[in-house]
Amino acid sequence: MEPTSDRLTIFHYHLSRGGVTEVIASSVETVFSRIPHIGSVTIVCGDPDNTEALHSRLSAAAARHGKQFAIDVVPEIGYLDMRREPDPGLAGAVRSVLAGYRGSTWWVHNYQLGKNPVFTNVLVEILTGEPDQTAVLHVHDFPECSRYENLAFLNAHLTRPPYPVRPNVRYAVINARDREMLVKAGIPESNVALLNNPVKPARLDRSGSAAARRALGSAFGGEFPRFRPDRPLILYPVRTIRRKNVLELGLIALLDPAEPNLTVTLPGVSELERPYSDIVERGFREGLIPGLWGIGNRLEDAGTDFPSLLAAADMVGSSSVQEGFGYLYVDAGQMGVPLIVRRLDILDGIADVFDPERCCFYDSLNVPVDRRAMKSLTAAYRDRLKGLLGFLSDAAVSRLEGELGLMFEGGFADFSFLGAESQYEILRRIHDDEGLGNEIRTLNPEIFGSLSRLHRQPLKDGTGTLDPRFTPDGVARGIEGILSSFGGGAAPDPEAESRIQGRLIEAFARKEYIRLLYD
Repeated sequence: MEPTSDRLTIFHYHLSRGGVTEVIASSVETVFSRIPHIGSVTIVCGDPDNTEALHSRLSAAAARHGKQFAIDVVPEIGYLDMRREPDPGLAGAVRSVLAGYRGSTWWVHNYQLGKNPVFTNVLVEILTGEPDQTAVLHVHDFPECSRYENLAFLNAHLTRPPYPVRPNVRYAVINARDREMLVKAGIPESNVALLNNPVKPARLDRSGSAAARRALGSAFGGEFPRFRPDRPLILYPVRTIRRKNVLELGLIALLDPAEPNLTVTLPGVSELERPYSDIVERGFREGLIPGLWGIGNRLEDAGTDFPSLLAAADMVGSSSVQEGFGYLYVDAGQMGVPLIVRRLDILDGIADVFDPERCCFYDSLNVPVDRRAMKSLTAAYRDRLKGLLGFLSDAAVSRLEGELGLMFEGGFADFSFLGAESQYEILRRIHDDEGLGNEIRTLNPEIFGSLSRLHRQPLKDGTGTLDPRFTPDGVARGIEGILSSFGGGAAPDPEAESRIQGRLIEAFARKEYIRLLYD
């Protein structure tokens, strides 16, 4: 079927630097260069941050291909403060804003995340009431997956179910797990497409890696007493937020016999994330974790930049417990950098991308816990589950209580299921008790054996082969497939719509998504 419009309007709350913004920018470049029938793209965002730089980049791309491009900053669709009741007039203002983009196809990123539930509600009202308005709802993250503050804020301001099942609505998701989740929740397969994030081919020049490490030491070594330029560098290029579980990779680096430097690039900045970020920073500054922290925005102080930092890395690591796509993993693979990663289900659909000789995917990092700690953990999780009774069914809470109780009966626990303060305390204790560190190594032979293997891997120069799914051609085929699918698919199904969110909440009611780390 022919696409419904030659104009595309992309909506997101902001265009600040980060994963979703880069997905938007790379996708727009792909549309300009590879989808001829789209002649005009407008991005609508709620915050002016980074818009000037992005406009410069994308308007140049548009000019090269004879396309029209604009960025409109509309505060009405930006983040709302969860602590305040939205302005009573906001819904009308949002409706007026959206009316100005009728006639184009709307492509809306993370529309249902709970960052602006008034925008979500008005959008869904329009899509369910105006069948000629086509929209692609691009889901990167789910509020139903451990973001219970967002979920409560969202549902407090909805007048109808947030997942419409309509012929004029398509869903795009970024991994195979999320597609399966939505289909099982009640959205027909014909309405949900897997659209892999675009990945830029990268080239590494390692000739200056030793000099880059020395420069990092000169610029930042005074702040971080355990950084040693002559030791291997494990790079974790992320913002220090709870789901990144940074202290776990800090523990691994601390116990690695190669004595590597762990380098974490960015602090957490939101009100919810700053307390966790502060704990991690303390661990680096007090010398509990070897390496550097929070230097990503200060690389010019060392006379270097991020590509040079990546080229200086001997390994890329991630102890994240929750991801949507995982740029970090794919980038490391294509650039030939060894990779140590906590295994996540979102990687199942792209497992064939990774070279097993250059990767370690681990399932848990076990640490000893005594009887008193076991009782404390069990009680803490019981309290956490009580706090979720308004979201989860009694059956789900009972099941989770049983699963979590069993986790702490063997005299050890997975480090990621401890709270951040307890994680920090283990790091501190290791400095006073060498035997504790040896015991943790013994409990985790897969991790520390794999580290030894990865440290021996020769580093590769140049560019690896990028999987076709992530190339501009592959992404363009995915976008075109979605845009050309309107007019078919499932008929309106209000009954199915009413059940989808509840099914998603139950599907994400798994112990890995209620870690104390999220508190």
